[in-house]
Amino acid sequence: MMSSQVLSATSIHRCLLIPEIVAFICNIIGEPISDEDPWEPSEDTNGPAQRRDDVFETRTTLLSLAQSCHALKEPALDVLWSNLGSLEPLVRCLPSRIWRRRPGYMHGPLVIERPLLTPDWQIFRGYARRVRSLTVLADQSATVDQSFASAIMGTSETTSLLPNLKYLYWKDQSGALPTLLRFLLNPRLVLLAVNCGTWHLAKEAVISSLGQLCPSLRYLDCRGWDLSENDAARHGICSLQKITHLGAQSIDRRMLIHLSSLHSLSFLDGSLEDTHAPGESSGSIITFSPKLADLYLSASTFAACKNVLQNMLFSPTLLALFVFTLGPGSISQHLPVILNSFTTSLTSVSILIGDLATEDLTDGRASVSFDDFAPLLPCKHLRELEVPSICTSSIDDDTLTRMAKSWPELTTLSFGAEELWRTPPKITLSGLSSLLEHCPLLSSLSIFFTAHVPGELLCDPPKGCTVNEHLNKLCVGASPIVEPLKVAAFLSAILPNVKAIEWLQWEGEEDLDSEVWDYGPRWKQVEDSYALFATVRQQGKNQAVAHTERHSDVQEVE
Repeated sequence: MMSSQVLSATSIHRCLLIPEIVAFICNIIGEPISDEDPWEPSEDTNGPAQRRDDVFETRTTLLSLAQSCHALKEPALDVLWSNLGSLEPLVRCLPSRIWRRRPGYMHGPLVIERPLLTPDWQIFRGYARRVRSLTVLADQSATVDQSFASAIMGTSETTSLLPNLKYLYWKDQSGALPTLLRFLLNPRLVLLAVNCGTWHLAKEAVISSLGQLCPSLRYLDCRGWDLSENDAARHGICSLQKITHLGAQSIDRRMLIHLSSLHSLSFLDGSLEDTHAPGESSGSIITFSPKLADLYLSASTFAACKNVLQNMLFSPTLLALFVFTLGPGSISQHLPVILNSFTTSLTSVSILIGDLATEDLTDGRASVSFDDFAPLLPCKHLRELEVPSICTSSIDDDTLTRMAKSWPELTTLSFGAEELWRTPPKITLSGLSSLLEHCPLLSSLSIFFTAHVPGELLCDPPKGCTVNEHLNKLCVGASPIVEPLKVAAFLSAILPNVKAIEWLQWEGEEDLDSEVWDYGPRWKQVEDSYALFATVRQQGKNQAVAHTERHSDVQEVE
C-alpha cells in the first residue's frame, strides 16, 4: 500500500510522468463507461454506477491513488468522479457549513442551509467538471432535498451544472426534482435515459427543447414518458438530428411518421398505440431509412399493431414484436399485413404473445398457414425465426419444406412449441428431416410435430435423411409421440450432437385427453435413450476409423 503522504515528482518512476500512462492506469481501475455502445435497453437499468459489486473498493483505490502523488492526483480524481450513482456527492463536496442532514434522519436527505456564493460555486465546479455519467435513482429526494434544486435555480452562473456530462440516467419518481433535470443537460450529452412517471411542465419543456439543449444526443430512452397526443414531445424528439437509438412508449401513427424523418436512427424500441379511427385511411406509404436496423415493437393486440404499421415500409435486419393479447380476429387476418411492412433485409424475426387464454388454444384464432408467412419467403438471408406462441398445427410437411427452401441460412427456429395446442400437428418426422436437409446450419430447433417412426427400428440413418451435426438443442413442446425408443433411435441418427431435449410440462390442465398425459414420460424416455444411441453410434464410427487406419498401416508394411 502506498503512503498517503504526497511524494515529489522526482521520486516516482519516469513512466508516471507520461499523462497517457497515468490515465490508462486510472481507467483500468475505474472501468469507465464505454463510448462505443452505452445504450441500456432494459427499463430496469439503474445506470452503470449501480451495476458493479466492487464500487466501494474501486473508489477507495482511486482515492488512495489521488493522495499518493501529484502525478496521479488529477487523473485519479477524474475517474473517481466520472461515474456517480447519486446527486449526494455533489452536495457533500460543498463546505459542510452549507448543508446538513434533515433532523430525525440518519442518512438523509441533505438540506441546503443558505444560498451558494461565488467561492462555493468554484469548489462545486472543481468536482462537477469531472462528472461524465450520473444516475439519479427513484425517489432521489430521499437523499437530496428540494432545497438543492432551489439553490441551483436561484444562483447558478452557468446553464449546465455538469458541463462535461455525457450519460444521464434519470429515474427519479418522486416528482420533487423535475426542474433540476434542465440544469443537467448540456451540448455534450450523448445519452439520456428518463423514467419519471407522469408529465410535468418542467419535463415537457426539457423534451420539447432537446434538439437545442443536446444537439449531440445519440441515445434517448424516454419509455417512462407517455408521448401520445403530445406534439411538443414529438417535435422535440424529431429535432435530434444525430440520434441513433430511441426507446419510447405510446407511439401512434403520427409519431411514427415524425420518426421517419430521422435518417440517423438505427435502433427503435417502442410500444405502439392505436389511435386510428375505424375506416380512417392510412394515407400514402411512409418509408423509413435503411439505417434503422433493429426494431423492437410491442402492441396490445395484433389488430392494433396492424393499424399502426399499415402502409409503413421498414428495412431492418432485426424485428422483435411482442403482442400482449391475441385481441379481436385471428392472427391470419393481421400477420400478413404486418409482415408486408418489412423488406427482404430481415435476418432475425421474433413474434411473441404475452397471454393466451385456454380458448385461444382451441378455437383456431392463433393458427397460421403458409400464406401468413409468405411475406418472409423472399428473405433469403433469414437466420432466426421465433414464433413460439403461434399455432402451427395447420402447417404440413410440404408447406414446411417450401418454407425451409426459402431460408437456407436459418440457424434458429422456434415454431409453435411453447403452448399446449389442442389441435394435433401435421408436421411429421419426414417434414423434420426435410427441414434439416434444406437448412443445414440449424443449431437450435423448437418445433411442434408428430413423432412417429413407421416400420422397424433401423441401425443406420433413414435413407435420404440428412445428418445435421450443428444442432445441439431440441425443444419438442407438447408434440405427440408413440414408441419412444424408435423415435430416440431416429433422432440420434439424424441429430447426433443434441445436448438437451426439452418438452412442455402440463400439470393442472384438466381438459386434456388421457393419452396426452403420457407424452411427457415418453419424451423423458427419448431423452434417456438418445444419449445411449448416440454413444453407441459414435463408438461404431470410432471403430470404423480405427479399422481403416490399421488396414492402411498393413498395406504400407506390405
